[in-house]
Amino acid sequence: MTITSQEIISAKDNSAAKALNNYRNPQYIQGFNAHPERKNLLDAATRRTDLTPSIGTELEGLQLAKLTDAQLEDLLALIAERGVVFLRDQELDRDNQVAFGRRLGELHIHPFVPTPNSYPEIVIPSAVTTSKQTLGDLYRKGTWHTDISFEEQPASFSILQLKEVPVTGGDTLWSNSYALYDKLSPEFQQFLDGLTGIHSGELFLKLSEVSGQPLSRDIPINTEHPLVRTNPLTNQKGLFVNSVFTKAIKELHPIESDVVLNFLFEHLLRSHEAQVRWRWTPNSVAIWDNRSTQHNATGDYYPYARHGERVTVLGEKPYFASSSVTEAEVKAPQVEALLAKLNIDQSK
Repeated sequence: MTITSQEIISAKDNSAAKALNNYRNPQYIQGFNAHPERKNLLDAATRRTDLTPSIGTELEGLQLAKLTDAQLEDLLALIAERGVVFLRDQELDRDNQVAFGRRLGELHIHPFVPTPNSYPEIVIPSAVTTSKQTLGDLYRKGTWHTDISFEEQPASFSILQLKEVPVTGGDTLWSNSYALYDKLSPEFQQFLDGLTGIHSGELFLKLSEVSGQPLSRDIPINTEHPLVRTNPLTNQKGLFVNSVFTKAIKELHPIESDVVLNFLFEHLLRSHEAQVRWRWTPNSVAIWDNRSTQHNATGDYYPYARHGERVTVLGEKPYFASSSVTEAEVKAPQVEALLAKLNIDQSK
């Protein structure tokens, strides 16, 4: 009998189980009913390529708009494991993109980033016209982030399609938050477990002031989320802190908070082995799990144009389950099997 992550959580952490129960919704496809080997999806694909050992998978031979419910369940589970999945040459117009997102959950309406007429669920990330200098002043440490973490219920999945790409440049990078957690010492992991990050959308208040573009609604300024977050699909824990929206750690003195946060931001920048870099082509799509990744668009393509459109699915209220596991623990049986196949003596 297979024990689900919900049953594991229920036995050890009632608050986490409550958060998970509130999130699970039979109205949507959320990845909880995926095939253990993702066969519904992978048998239909013509090719699967894992772009790095840690993060990022490209699938070929599939059209997102035509996936069955069973295939989509598998896709979401695969994204939760691999962080981000890429598909090129997608036939996905705005209506299809919104319809696809709505199969996964309620879609986020952004309070500031421009949207196309009649499509409030679609944001155009490249349309923010604020100068680089202004953005540099507002961001604490680069632009690595996870989408809308300032919201009480931040994003689960984001679906970004680029319609127009520059001749060169404009790549996007993603980082594996599971791996970032695993690279820390056990003592530091224990220190971080249970701490609370304060996330804020005040960046958009400042951008609104600079640009003269009013916000469409109020933005949360002090939203509390666990610094180490459990992904409900994998029951894995990863760092949930980013340089754009995380401004403090609740339990620490402000000076201590700044020291720890700046270390974690630098930790991400140093961990190249936990990152994947994607070179866009027209009509390619990236779908990523915001609960276990961060991403950063590279602004190196001036004077070329880059146009993308994104829909973002609202997820659960973030939680930390004491029973959640590390990526190293999840991958240990796979590593042992591979070493045995290669006849490598682990004791040496």
